[in-house]
Amino acid sequence: MSETTDPDREIPQPGTPQAEQRRNSFGAWAQNYDRFRPGYPVELFDYLIDLAPGRQPLKVVDMGAGTGQLSVGFIAHGCDVTAVEPDDRMRQVLAAKPGLSNALAGSAEDLPLADSSADLVVGSQMWHWVDQERAAREIARVLKPGGVLGIIWNLRDDRVPWVRALSEVVDMPDSYKWFQTHGSPRLVEPLGELTAAEFSYQQPATAESLAGLISTFSHVALSDRAEQIRADVAELANTHPDLQGRDSFTIPYVCRVFTATRSLDN
Repeated sequence: MSETTDPDREIPQPGTPQAEQRRNSFGAWAQNYDRFRPGYPVELFDYLIDLAPGRQPLKVVDMGAGTGQLSVGFIAHGCDVTAVEPDDRMRQVLAAKPGLSNALAGSAEDLPLADSSADLVVGSQMWHWVDQERAAREIARVLKPGGVLGIIWNLRDDRVPWVRALSEVVDMPDSYKWFQTHGSPRLVEPLGELTAAEFSYQQPATAESLAGLISTFSHVALSDRAEQIRADVAELANTHPDLQGRDSFTIPYVCRVFTATRSLDN
C-alpha cells in the first residue's frame, strides 16, 4: 500500500515549477486544511512568549499562516497577531479567526510590515517553501532589535508503532523530508545563533480525521492516487492492532522549534 508520487521521494527546491505547484495547491482545500490540521502544545506558546522582549501585548507575526492554527494559539495568549499568507483562499479562512489583528498577503521573503515592528516572528510547516537567506534578511528587517524568530515543525512521533506503519502507507509530507534532510534552518546576520527546543503532545483523531489530515498534504492532494491513499489510511486506522475497535485515538506529535534573536547592535 505504499505511496510513491515522486520516484526519488525528494522535496522540490523552492522557486521551481514543481515547488510552486505544491505551494499554491493548499488553497484548493482550505476548509479541510482548517478542519484537519493539528494545533500546537500550550508549552510552545509559553516558551516563545517568554523569550520575546516586548511589552504586552506582544506583536507577533505569523509567516505562511495557512488557516491560522498557529495564530489562534498566540491570540489565546493575549498577543497582537498579524498573519501573513500568500494564498488568497487560505487567507479568506484565516481572516475570519476571532481576535486576529490583520491577515495580509505576503511571504517570508516579502513581509508587508514596517522595519523593527515585531517582537516575535514565527512560522510553522513552511520553511521548506522559502528561500532561506532572503527570508532571514526580511525577518531581521521586521524584528525589533532583541526580537525573536521561531521556526517550528510539527512531526508525527514515529517511535509509536502505528505511526511508523502509517509512514509505510503514505509518504511523508515535504516538511518532514526537509527537516530530516537539513536538520535546522540557515540564517544570516543580524539573526543570532540558533537554539532548539522540543515539546511532545497528543492530537485527538478518528479514522475519518486521520484520512482527512493526510489528504491535506500537497503530494497526496496532487496525486492521481489520492482517493486510494485516503482509503488505505482509513483502513490502517480501522485495522492496526493498536487502533482496531477504537472510535477515537490520539496522534502523537513532537513539536520542534528553532529560535534566534535579532542582534541589538544592528
